[in-house]
Amino acid sequence: MSMRRGKTGQIKQGAIAFALFGLLAAHEADAQSLGSLVPDVAAQHDRIIGARADVRAAQNRAREALGDWYPVLEPTATHGYENIENPHDSDTSLPFSEIDLSLTQLLWDFGATNAAVEKTRLELVEARANLTGAEEDLLQEAVEAYVNLYRTSRVLEFARRSKDNIRKQTGLEEARVETGGGLSTDVLQAKRQLAGADAREIQSEGSLISARNRYFAIFDQHPDEERLQPVKLPVAMLPTSLDDAMSRAEKNNTDLVLDRLAAAKARKDVHNTFGSEFFPKI
Repeated sequence: MSMRRGKTGQIKQGAIAFALFGLLAAHEADAQSLGSLVPDVAAQHDRIIGARADVRAAQNRAREALGDWYPVLEPTATHGYENIENPHDSDTSLPFSEIDLSLTQLLWDFGATNAAVEKTRLELVEARANLTGAEEDLLQEAVEAYVNLYRTSRVLEFARRSKDNIRKQTGLEEARVETGGGLSTDVLQAKRQLAGADAREIQSEGSLISARNRYFAIFDQHPDEERLQPVKLPVAMLPTSLDDAMSRAEKNNTDLVLDRLAAAKARKDVHNTFGSEFFPKI
């Protein structure tokens, strides 16, 4: 079990390190910086709350499974009146009470109960790994939503500036034609470029609307594009080689940890079935 928990701890450390990768480019506190938004998302998002509830449920199931090794006391109490009709004597009606206690203790079942207990412990580790995976996935989605909104808002600004410049250029070409110093083909070319700029602006506006909706879905608040800050890539935390990347993935990848846990749970099921179906309980 220590190995499994060590794996989960490594995942947790990796997720926290990625979440805090310098809190990105911002050095001053800002309500719309990614570094200030991530902690609230990680603590309050419905997916994280649900995953934490699954961990608590797994903890309770693990404690419950240990109960199979404790003695079971079953009391039975009866109370009432007994009416007897005597043909040669007077009838009787007497109260009666009876209390029975039954105490049973499992001594050995050839590993079936131990396998069931170990399986619940593995399920607890699995629930913790799922929580870590949910935190990692949500963190990645939060970074993507923030970066995409920042990018699309800046792209729209560039598209509008480009459109304004092309419009000015179109006006200059038209003025040159009116004064006899320009060519009508230049005006047509400028108008063609202006139409393309209009299309790019409309496309950028649509992308910005989608990015805002995604941002709201993750952070549960409306964005303020003017206060968004550029994100700095955490180059120092990236793998330095392919072997380094493979090693990190083998140690910290949540999917691999969950697959190992699933295999371990299957082995415990085999042990439980073997002990309960082929051997008696003592």
